[in-house]
Amino acid sequence: MNRHLDLNWMDRALIAQTYEGRPMTTHHVVDVEAPFDRALLSEALSLLIGSVPALRSFVRESPLRVARFAAPSSSTSLQRIITWSDVALDLGDSGWLQRAFDLSSEEPLRVLHSPRRDGGYQLVFTLHHSVTDGVG
Repeated sequence: MNRHLDLNWMDRALIAQTYEGRPMTTHHVVDVEAPFDRALLSEALSLLIGSVPALRSFVRESPLRVARFAAPSSSTSLQRIITWSDVALDLGDSGWLQRAFDLSSEEPLRVLHSPRRDGGYQLVFTLHHSVTDGVG
């Protein structure tokens, strides 16, 4: 069963300002020399998402109301959240940083693991601002 999550004024403002061309996202990049173990990273993300309801939330909007709900942790698919790339990506040119969230159908978290063009690897956490700045 979905659990209702409270929204404060900042949550509502950040959700209302999300649209194509204005993604309202934050990005957190970790540069490392060696790739992360896929199984261990997946397990860590699964535990994180299970313990933080806002990371598995979705939004329902109507003309007069916005509501956020947390889906059961068992319904969250890591395949929708984690992108494993074997190709080196330039974050600026890839479009990754500019992609808006559809908060009605996807979790407000994306993770990218890819090689860097100059060697090493990057782990990129992209979150919707309402999860990082406006948690109700």
